[in-house]
Amino acid sequence: GITTYSFLWEPVLSELTDYAALAIDLPGCGQSTLSIEHPYSIRQHTDTMIELLDLLDVPAVHWVGHDIGGGILQRLAVLHPERIRSLTLINPIGFDYWPVQPIKSLQAPVIRQLLMGALDTSLYTFIIRRGFFDSNLLTDDLMEKFRQPLLTAEGRKAFLHFAQCLDNQELMDIAPRLPEYTKPALLIRGDADVYLTATIIDRLHDCWPQSRLIRIVDGGHFLPLEKPEIIAKGIGELMNHDT
Repeated sequence: GITTYSFLWEPVLSELTDYAALAIDLPGCGQSTLSIEHPYSIRQHTDTMIELLDLLDVPAVHWVGHDIGGGILQRLAVLHPERIRSLTLINPIGFDYWPVQPIKSLQAPVIRQLLMGALDTSLYTFIIRRGFFDSNLLTDDLMEKFRQPLLTAEGRKAFLHFAQCLDNQELMDIAPRLPEYTKPALLIRGDADVYLTATIIDRLHDCWPQSRLIRIVDGGHFLPLEKPEIIAKGIGELMNHDT
């Protein structure tokens, strides 16, 4: 997702030590390139994932995505099903129910100009904290990881460029073809997610009748940080079933 990078997956990866797993920083996030010369669109990120598989010389993998990552996986499902062994989507974006309001605000020129000057730490912390069902999980150390990429002007510029590139039409264009995907899928929803509507996961479940749906009543938006054991268990069961 736009506010996170690979640190989001650290608790999940610690539960999946029997598997070869990679956590990726999308371009514009974490330790990846922060150049704004190229679009950080869902379309471009999808192409980047295929380029990564080609670079690794891996024909197909089990994909896991959260938020925007879930949107990327929807495009992969339609356009590159041969590169997929299974999909796990956690609180994904979808259809035209996104970008969410905080991200829409970042697309406004006046807000972008203000943020380029300095990061409003208290506002950003409030936005992140709302994403947790149990806000006590958001420790100072964890909040520092959320904040780290935005401490420099270069990082803020990349963050705002990412927000500007988000366009739900890139998912609406492929939505009619989602039922074409027939491989295994796991859908995980935190019912206390205040940012993304449950309608997204319900519609995806309808599109993919072969999918398994897990709903977590006491889970917020940042499920990989909140419920890593449940997520890892679901992913492990999905991968073991595939083998």
